[in-house]
Amino acid sequence: PTQAEIPEPGANDPSSPIETQIEETLPVHENSSESRRVLKAIVKSPVNDRVWADMIKQSQWTRKHNGIRKDDSYCDKFANHFAEVDPVVFYRKGLIYSEYKTKNLVRLVIKSKYEDAHPESSIGMSHSEAVSEREEFNPDISLFVTKDPDFHHYFKIGEQFLCPGQRYNHIPGHMELIRKDWTSRNLKSYFKKIEESGRTECMKELNFYPASYNLDDKEDCQLFFKEYERMIASGGSQTGITWIKKVSHHSHNAAGITLMDKALMNELAIEYRNGFKCGSQPGAFQIQQYIGNPLLINNGHKFDFRVYMLIANINPLMVLY
Repeated sequence: PTQAEIPEPGANDPSSPIETQIEETLPVHENSSESRRVLKAIVKSPVNDRVWADMIKQSQWTRKHNGIRKDDSYCDKFANHFAEVDPVVFYRKGLIYSEYKTKNLVRLVIKSKYEDAHPESSIGMSHSEAVSEREEFNPDISLFVTKDPDFHHYFKIGEQFLCPGQRYNHIPGHMELIRKDWTSRNLKSYFKKIEESGRTECMKELNFYPASYNLDDKEDCQLFFKEYERMIASGGSQTGITWIKKVSHHSHNAAGITLMDKALMNELAIEYRNGFKCGSQPGAFQIQQYIGNPLLINNGHKFDFRVYMLIANINPLMVLY
């Protein structure tokens, strides 16, 4: 948001529970008042509000982890040291922290190029070693390279690690974009905002995403069965494949994917009683309109493009494509 869009403190209703938790968890720096005001403006939307609540709920900031001693004053204690490091330019002479097992290829490559800040710390440690809390993070660490994408659930950003000038190889909240069900939910929210904004010129660009419904979400599930009933009532095709069912998350390489023919759709309708049992059925599944004529290569094989962008910095924003 621009400066003009950021509400003044106290301008709105009393703080919500989420805003109170933000106050309790944000690090304190010289510009902390401004930072808090900006962050509270950013989390105003229901999606961001839920994401922040999920992060608070999943946090394990008091749990002992990887033999590292946690210190809420770590960033403040070494504030002068971090102030000497340019927050934009990567400090190449700094140390690297990695939790990969000591003989893992990633760890070995890191050690061949940089100095390993805590050689004994890893996800392969015994339980007694992991809870020993032998030392705190070395303030000369410039980059945290962790296998666990939720490492920030164990250490508070801006307090216990990831101080100004330090880098991290994961983006907090990234799960919102890599799970099938959450991607679908967030895209729908985005599409709805575009529609409500009246920017009709943008709507034609949104048809790249086929109709998708999360069957473990009661409202979404019921919407699907209403759509399915409308399709049947209008004489829609009941032959061939019209829908595809997928396990919503933690499933890869085409595992958990079912092409739904007429017989399987009838079974699904019976299982969910045409929507009356939505919200009470076990398992997390997504059902999506099947694209029956995809572009194929090499004698009928599907393919995808893996396009990468490197977010080198967020303040100022630096994106390499």
